[in-house]
Amino acid sequence: MIAIFFVFFLSAGESLLLRYAPAEGRVSLYETEMESRHQLTERGAKMDFASRLYLNIRESVGRKEGEYFPVTVALEKTQFLLEGEELNNKTVEDVLRSTHTLFINEEGKLKESKEMDGFSFASLYPGLPAGPKRAGESWPYKDRMILRLRDMNIETEVKGTYTLVKWNNKEAVISGEYELYAFNIYREKKPVRVESRFLGKGKSEIIYNHRVSRIVSLDQSLELSTVSQAYYPDFPIQNVKMNHTVHTRLKWVK
Repeated sequence: MIAIFFVFFLSAGESLLLRYAPAEGRVSLYETEMESRHQLTERGAKMDFASRLYLNIRESVGRKEGEYFPVTVALEKTQFLLEGEELNNKTVEDVLRSTHTLFINEEGKLKESKEMDGFSFASLYPGLPAGPKRAGESWPYKDRMILRLRDMNIETEVKGTYTLVKWNNKEAVISGEYELYAFNIYREKKPVRVESRFLGKGKSEIIYNHRVSRIVSLDQSLELSTVSQAYYPDFPIQNVKMNHTVHTRLKWVK
């Protein structure tokens, strides 16, 4: 959902054809805030806590390669607070300070190779409709990828529906409703092995200025449930359940 769209007017302004066509060399900076509430349940005991994440996202567009635009995404100037205290560890640093390149075609779809190092925000890019849409019309979206971090693999799948809510000669609004599934294995934690499964539902709204092809803002809410299992040698399997409420606000800065 950080994608930049070129918008073309069709049929005397009645419909829009959305195409991902960023200018070569363009650099965009976004500020993001993620506010979360968490509830952990283990052996019948419950614990509530809050977290807050601040980060800047820098996108750089390269020269088009065939049908794909290379877009380098860098997560920088990050801060992660847990119950008001800043948290620093190597896994958080790997996730929050990663840089890599995505390949996206004119319909906003990712290239088939979807194994990436670090956190990418790739699952937040909506696929664009094949044809022009009028206000109120929708289109489906589905994507799957694997993220590789220092000590875990995360497989994610996102599917949903996006709707062109309204538009005028300057700005347009796109809303989204989607489901998310993720499965991760902490592969280096020997002799302990931990597996987690995430299920979630979310809604989002994007406002962007299509005259200058820039996202103006993103507002997203997500409800997640997590089940984690820890396998210890000679001990029973440990089960931990968590519920998360996540509110993300993103805005284009320059």
